[in-house]
Amino acid sequence: MNLPLLAAALFLAPASNAAEPTPRLLSWQECVSLAGRLNPDLLSSRLSVEAGSQRYWSSVNGLLPRVSLSNRVSDSNSATGASRWTADGTASLDVFNLATYSRVSASSASLRRAEAALRLRSAEIRQALRRAFAQMIFAQEQVAVADRIRDLRRRNAELVGLKYASGRESKGNRLRSEAGLTEAEVGRAQAARALRVARRELSRRLGLEADEVLLATGTLAIAPVPPAPDSAALAAVHPAVQQSAASEALARAARTEARAGFIPSLSVSASKGLSGRSYFPEKPSWSASGSLSLPLFGGGPTAAYHVASAAGHDVARAAQDLRSARESARTAIETAWAGLADNADQLKVQSAFLEAARQRNEESSVRYSSGLMSFENWEQVVTDLVNFERSWVRARRDAFIAETDWDNSTGRALGE
Repeated sequence: MNLPLLAAALFLAPASNAAEPTPRLLSWQECVSLAGRLNPDLLSSRLSVEAGSQRYWSSVNGLLPRVSLSNRVSDSNSATGASRWTADGTASLDVFNLATYSRVSASSASLRRAEAALRLRSAEIRQALRRAFAQMIFAQEQVAVADRIRDLRRRNAELVGLKYASGRESKGNRLRSEAGLTEAEVGRAQAARALRVARRELSRRLGLEADEVLLATGTLAIAPVPPAPDSAALAAVHPAVQQSAASEALARAARTEARAGFIPSLSVSASKGLSGRSYFPEKPSWSASGSLSLPLFGGGPTAAYHVASAAGHDVARAAQDLRSARESARTAIETAWAGLADNADQLKVQSAFLEAARQRNEESSVRYSSGLMSFENWEQVVTDLVNFERSWVRARRDAFIAETDWDNSTGRALGE
């Protein structure tokens, strides 16, 4: 389709649109860029990933040595009291603390879940935006088709009118051809209104101003249908499944932390300092210690058991959720692929019918003009052409949307 000519037809030719501003031309890549910068849901998900990343690196510090420096002074009114200065440095390390390790695992799982949620949200936004873009292209093509149908009906009405004026056609047939022209004009007006609705929907998906005039550039190009998919392999990398897997990992980390109440923890520390009655003190001192601890009945005699048991049930539930997500993803993949193949086949059928309808119309117009075909037979051929012109565009739109749904079923994100 020649889009510059279409833009001129849409915005310059009709008198009612003469005052409209110059439309903003948007390709698919430009739509992706705008949505990536303006979509609030996508921006929110990105911020969640950033926050999760910071929490993860914060939790990693629990595995690293801790160092502190201090400088103190003390005084008292006792018999031996006197000012005393102390300066020291202390280093400590948790050699083994199951709760610390589990918190790092939990923050890592939370980060993976946020990343999967971002990709899932991006895929959903891509699907909605691509549907809106397809509807915009379809609406524009519908206007062009409506123009062709209107021109066809006008020529036919003029031909029938001439034959009626010469006494070679009935009044009923003349009225029938004029009714066809009226229908075509109404169809053109409906197509224009549908274009306005599609423009508003695309603007909403992009986050643009409501009164901005848009025109989508490009065509509804359909890629070849891929071979039958390996649904298990595709489901394994789907962001919804990865999000569920991260939730399971988070539940396992919580169970590990709950079990820490049964496991001893070991920590070591060392300090070295100076003390004396003046600043800066010169008398050296040092100390080192190790601590092995096991909490017993810290929250009650059975508290640790019940916490660990509840965490175990959470892990089992998360595992079932993961299984459900995996099977749902496989079903969605198979369904989307079948829908894509069906719509692609239907597009081939409609293309063949449209080619035949155009050829039949050319031949029938010559025969009717020469008096070799009745009005009724000729009108049936014209009606078939009109119907196939419309259904062909719808078939292209449906195939394009089916391809979009297929991409979404595999977790294809915005910009990919």
